[in-house]
Amino acid sequence: MEAGSLSYTIELDNRRYFDTTELMRVFGQLDDKALNRAPKQKPLAQVQTDLLTQLVEEVRLLRHENKQQSAELKSLAQENKTQADQLVLIRQQLEQQPLLPAPAPKAIQPEPQVPEPEKKATQPGHHEYTSLLDKLRGSLSEQDG
Repeated sequence: MEAGSLSYTIELDNRRYFDTTELMRVFGQLDDKALNRAPKQKPLAQVQTDLLTQLVEEVRLLRHENKQQSAELKSLAQENKTQADQLVLIRQQLEQQPLLPAPAPKAIQPEPQVPEPEKKATQPGHHEYTSLLDKLRGSLSEQDG
């Protein structure tokens, strides 16, 4: 700049401005490798179009899901109505049937008394033991004598 090889202009804000053609004259045109290093960005219009396409697809999917859920809800509502109608019919049929009379109360009868059988003496009484002992003593004394 001071040597005069690169010219520039000073604007009202006291800043130096370089013309692109002047930069290319002094330094040469950029090669393709330098241009490819910078990340390629889509133009704003393309980004907006892509986002709009995604949104449209999302709305389409949501509408499809909504239709499926609506159809399922209608099916469940119809099933519910059918069951409610069946309950009404059953209730009407039950109301039209005559009620059976209540059974008459039965008189409570006492259970018959079964007499207890007489107990037979399975063991000999005291007097029977005495007579048995006497017989036994008599037979022992006969053996001794």
